[in-house]
Order: sequence, then C-alpha cells, then structure tokens
Amino acid sequence: TGVSSMSAGSHLRGAKMPFNASTFAHVTRLVRMPLIVAVRNDLPARTLAEFMALAKTTEIRWASGGIGTSQHLAGEYFTQMSGLKMIHVPYRGTGPALNDLTAGVVDAYFGDPATLGVIKSGKARAMAVSSPERWAPLADTPALAEAVPGYEAWNWYGLDAPAGTPDAIVDFLAAAVRKVMADPAVARK
Repeated sequence: TGVSSMSAGSHLRGAKMPFNASTFAHVTRLVRMPLIVAVRNDLPARTLAEFMALAKTTEIRWASGGIGTSQHLAGEYFTQMSGLKMIHVPYRGTGPALNDLTAGVVDAYFGDPATLGVIKSGKARAMAVSSPERWAPLADTPALAEAVPGYEAWNWYGLDAPAGTPDAIVDFLAAAVRKVMADPAVARK
C-alpha cells in the first residue's frame, strides 16, 4: 500500500474505491522517502532561490504522476505554503511525466526516487527535495524547507493485510519485515 491508495484515493474517489482502506489490518511501513523536485535542463534557474524567483514572474508548469499521487499532493502543498502560482500538469504515471520533463514540455516535476535516474544521466537537474533536511543521495540539493520553513512531504509504502486478519498473524508479519529491513544489504537497496 502507499500514500495514493491508502490516503488520497479514498478522499478523492470516495465510495468509488474498490476497497475501504480503513478496514485493512496495518502490518508495517516499509519505506519512507522524500520527493525530488527536478527541472528541465534548460530552465534558467540554477538554485532554489532562482527557481522561486522565476516562479513569481513566469508560469512554471510542474508535472506529477497523476491526480491524488504523493507527487501531486506534495506539489500542491508546496504551492500553498510558498504562495507561488504554478500550473499542475497531471500525467498517467511517472514514466510519461519524466519523458515530458526531459523533453522540455514541462518545467519541473515533483517525483519519487525514480527521478534519480534522469538526474544521474544528466537529462534533468535536481532542484530540491521534500524532506525537512537534505537527503543523503542528493546531499548537495537543498530541502524545500530551506526556502519555505516548515515544508515537509513524504512518499511511503507499507504492508497491509485484509480486514479481520488475526493479530497474531499481523504481529508475525511485522516482526519478519522488521528483521528483513534491519539487514544492512536490504537497507542500502
């Protein structure tokens, strides 16, 4: 499970969801990661301060992997907290959004760690991360909170079981996951 399916989906789609997220037996959170604000290579802004100044004078079109995704929510939260009037362009998934970012169709992208691939290949630039502090894999990239105090947004994935799963099974699964997640080789991946 994740942010989109467990949190945003039920609020955006209401009774149209094929499940009731509140009835699941929560086992554990697997990972929590910041989102990455990536920009097209030819965007004139080179720093977070320049990006925000540009967004005050130019229509910045930012992409997400779709309406209700953690990317969308993080981007909207940033525009609200910063007061910037940026235009959201929702896509049907990360792949199409990243393709249009690298092609220059959109200016920026609030993305998950899959964005690291286009950054490391030089097809886009990291502008900021959504964690309250800088994130080790992009240590030279500022946190949005450096420009917008108090801003913080995360993407997460967890493990849930069907409603009514006995507590003993939920506890067993949680302990097994904790053991695997504590393995240094798994943590590195």
